[in-house]
Amino acid sequence: MTLRVHFHTDNHSFSGSEVVLTSLLRWAVADPDVVPSFTYRSSAGYDRSVGGHIPLGLRTAPVRMPDPTDLAARWKGRRWLWPAVRGLGEAAALAKLFFLFDVVRLRRWFRRSNPDVVHVNNGGFPGAISCNAAVVAARWAGVPAVTYVVNNLAMPRRGLRRWSDWPVDRIVARWVTRFVTGSEAAAATLCGVLGLGAEQVAVIPNGVVAAAPAPALDSAPLPPVPAGSTVVLVVARLEHRKGHRVLFEAIARLVQDRGGAPLVVWVAGDGPERSALEQEIERLGLPGVVRMLGQRHDIPALLERCDLVVLPSVGQEDFPLVVLEAMAAGRPVVATTVAGIPEQVVHGETGLLVAPGVVEELAVAIGALVGDPEARAAYGRAGLERFAERFSADVAVERYEQLFRGLTEVSTPCR
Repeated sequence: MTLRVHFHTDNHSFSGSEVVLTSLLRWAVADPDVVPSFTYRSSAGYDRSVGGHIPLGLRTAPVRMPDPTDLAARWKGRRWLWPAVRGLGEAAALAKLFFLFDVVRLRRWFRRSNPDVVHVNNGGFPGAISCNAAVVAARWAGVPAVTYVVNNLAMPRRGLRRWSDWPVDRIVARWVTRFVTGSEAAAATLCGVLGLGAEQVAVIPNGVVAAAPAPALDSAPLPPVPAGSTVVLVVARLEHRKGHRVLFEAIARLVQDRGGAPLVVWVAGDGPERSALEQEIERLGLPGVVRMLGQRHDIPALLERCDLVVLPSVGQEDFPLVVLEAMAAGRPVVATTVAGIPEQVVHGETGLLVAPGVVEELAVAIGALVGDPEARAAYGRAGLERFAERFSADVAVERYEQLFRGLTEVSTPCR
């Protein structure tokens, strides 16, 4: 049976689930029983970067759709206009106007592609304007089924701006056939925010592609590692929710308790807290232990060269891909019990879980693995097995295919 699937994403939402979306696009092009098409909200930067994700033969359309964030960015440097434009960009009325414009534009594309399923790839919820508009446009165009990916924890209705989204929230909740989240935790949050029944949400964990056996390093060299040192890797944007301060406190305590045992911490990533975190490293006396690597594009190579991975997040997580990447590389993980992380890491089997924000627990967990290479190896093997069984991109694509075909056989729209 031929399956016609139209994929839509916004240029603010592709990166959060780019591995699965890219894998889905490749599956759709390769499968002779699938007729795929793809639209995305166009921007200069996104148009340049999206090329590497689109397989040959895919019918693709970059669609010009205005967004308040684009308007604000364009006029940010104009001092005399910026205050007014920023106010307009944040105004709910302007956002709703752009929403209606996007609905009309996308309906034309959906009528041309005539899909059985429109698959909307969003960041969080409410997320991008064009993603919500795609739901309305698809139903208006007569598409039988709409799937809607929410790749983060849904935002509760707090504040006037968020409450102004209520009409669109209700329309999207009613007209999406099946929401998809990466974790049970995200599904529960989404159901609470939108008032959904559990049957309206499918949980399909995002997957990653295992790296090549010998991944290449960036041109930027890595700092030297003293002989016999255990290398701890942290891959996270430098912002409060990722818990770097808690980690540094734990490392300082661990180094002091272990009497200077060789330990190196690589911090890969950049963000608004970089300067403050560098000062924290100095304050704690850790310049020789914690090394800031900046933004890196060779995470598989770093994973191959580290001994364990730590993710000390204190909140606002969903289903972090770096945990899956660590498991795919056979590395044990120390992480916090935030959102979907306990669905990834099995405590005492593939790694160790600690309460978020608790320095002592984090120090003990890291210390236990730093001092036990056999445990690290066992956790790494178990993590790799769990990854292959549950979290590879191929597994995710198979589950999406089952979802698409199931919905085309019996469409059950949300009410």
